[in-house]
Amino acid sequence: MLKSPKNPNKRQPIVARPKLIAVLKNGMTEAEMQESGDAWANHQGSYLTLAEILSIEAAKLQKQ
Repeated sequence: MLKSPKNPNKRQPIVARPKLIAVLKNGMTEAEMQESGDAWANHQGSYLTLAEILSIEAAKLQKQ
């Protein structure tokens, strides 16, 4: 028969894990990045919110 621990509510120690670091890369050159940044800074129209983008993408998935 298996023995239960003395205190079943006691948390087990957390094992230290290496921290995961994600790096995003793109294929744009430095000049393209500068041009893109200037376009964002000088944009006159409105921007989509995250909620709007998610709803657009959800509608695309429903059409498939």
